[in-house]
Amino acid sequence: YERLGGFQVEPGYEMSERAVGTWINWLKRDTSFTPQPYEQLAKVLRESGQSGKAADILFAGKHRESGEFLAKGNWGAWALSVVNFAVFGYGVRIYTGFVWFVMIVLLGAILFSRTPEAKKENMPYGIIYSLDMLLPVISLREANKDIYIESSNFVRYYFYITKILGYLLVYVVFKVLEKHIEIIAGLSGLTQ
Repeated sequence: YERLGGFQVEPGYEMSERAVGTWINWLKRDTSFTPQPYEQLAKVLRESGQSGKAADILFAGKHRESGEFLAKGNWGAWALSVVNFAVFGYGVRIYTGFVWFVMIVLLGAILFSRTPEAKKENMPYGIIYSLDMLLPVISLREANKDIYIESSNFVRYYFYITKILGYLLVYVVFKVLEKHIEIIAGLSGLTQ
């Protein structure tokens, strides 16, 4: 199918207006899972102006794929799929990553603000320090690079992990941008 409809569709009736659950149930009828029908339906819905429904269809497809990994005993692929779901919303609901970003920064700010180093540096809130640790390619405050947390192993290791997560975040952002390079190139053409 390249569009939704048929030969005997009533005038004014749009199949793309159907509820997402209807489409997902329809796709579940195929007992052998392949991602192609989900991707094709999402493409058609997106082209008909239903981008929210298209995202929901893609999300359902990824969720079903995760279940298939589990059913087949492919534990490695299933574990990666679960991480992809929890952190990135399968790349479809990317706001999930933003929620994690905010939580990591806020927790880091709380942890750092309770250390003697925060008091010594006159940083009662620690948000800037936490952001600096999570964003390795941006330096908000140069002096943050020189702060070494000696008072708490837990806080120190939290920020080690935060830095690693920051590099992973940069990698993911570049991968997302790579997929949307045409849009970025078009926007850069507008600025020239």
